[in-house]
Amino acid sequence: MLIARPTHGGLIFLLLTCAAGGVAFMNVGLMTALCASLLAGIWVSAFLMAQFSFLFIRLERLSAADVPGNSTAILPLRITNTSIFYRHVLVIKEAVGFSLKKQLLTAVPPLAPGESCVLRRKIHADIRGHYTFDKITVISGDPCGFFCRSKHFHLPGEITVTPRIELLEHLPVSSSYRNSDGGEGRLLGFAGIGGDFFGIRPYRAGDEMQHIYWRGSAARNRLMVKEFEASITERIHIYLDCGIGGVGQDDVDNNFEHLVSAAASISETLSRRYCRLTFTSEFEDHSRLYFSGDASGLRNKIIEALTELRPGTGSAADLLCDTIEYIRPGDTVFLLTMTVSDLLIQLADQLKETGVRVNWIYAPPENFPPVEPDTLRELPPREKAASVYNDMFVLDFKSSLAELLYWDDDLEKV
Repeated sequence: MLIARPTHGGLIFLLLTCAAGGVAFMNVGLMTALCASLLAGIWVSAFLMAQFSFLFIRLERLSAADVPGNSTAILPLRITNTSIFYRHVLVIKEAVGFSLKKQLLTAVPPLAPGESCVLRRKIHADIRGHYTFDKITVISGDPCGFFCRSKHFHLPGEITVTPRIELLEHLPVSSSYRNSDGGEGRLLGFAGIGGDFFGIRPYRAGDEMQHIYWRGSAARNRLMVKEFEASITERIHIYLDCGIGGVGQDDVDNNFEHLVSAAASISETLSRRYCRLTFTSEFEDHSRLYFSGDASGLRNKIIEALTELRPGTGSAADLLCDTIEYIRPGDTVFLLTMTVSDLLIQLADQLKETGVRVNWIYAPPENFPPVEPDTLRELPPREKAASVYNDMFVLDFKSSLAELLYWDDDLEKV
């Protein structure tokens, strides 16, 4: 909006000014002329103040921290008044794609000459993904409210909304560990684990600070850790169902989003322990998503992939069929699905017969009714899907993953 436009109050005041001018024209007199001139002067002054209200205003977007889903995102913005005059209230408007509100409106307090203000704009993050910002709209006017003018500022920025992560203290994993084969006849080494010194290597995320080799780090100008031989390690597999046919009706709070949160929470928990992790899923373009390696090193890759993952045409049964040969006795499998099929049950039974622990997290769409405004979200007990398999955890929109997967060291449900 290049030219200030009158508001409803401004139009009424304009009609009043025109009426006063008409009276002064028909009945020429000193008082009528002064009244008409005063009203016209106020109206013209208000227009000029609104028209030049954006002069000497500087905006700067500050970096925004990445946030997990279902949390509050902060979008900082610095506004500076570079003029020698006081600046009245402004309104900042910006489109926000990761929130259900879609628009973020924030009032800027009056600014003294040369004063700067940092707005910590807060909005709820509902939709995970990578988002970029560009256009910010500033709305201003005159102190009387007779005119309004807006101006667009192009301030690039970005933010990432990761999946929601719940803190898990214990996980139901197999107590049978396998030798960790390094591929060259030697067991994989970990910092601080095992009794035999193996060597030094670059620092990896998850290594403890007490095992840093400071002298070698100073010589190589990078962090190095002492590595020891490890005789056993846990092998854990995560399978995430992305079949669009099983996704619930709600666009934001559905069963698929809860399973993504479950996968992120399990990966986060495993990254704090030394284990071998394999993560398998499928993108919507039919490309296979497969990560395998040390859990601490895969954490960031898995969270980044889950941030962009969307439902596709694949199925959990196909994922398990293609990779079941890599699952060994004593491993632990987390099977996150939205549907149940006979083939999937047969594969799970086959794994259990070979000594694999199968933790099946089942989130049926009927357990996640759509969210409707002004309506309490309830799930009738008769419609809640029940467990159809041993060791199956059934999720609904009220389920707490931290309580669902809380087990003690003897693998007994607390």
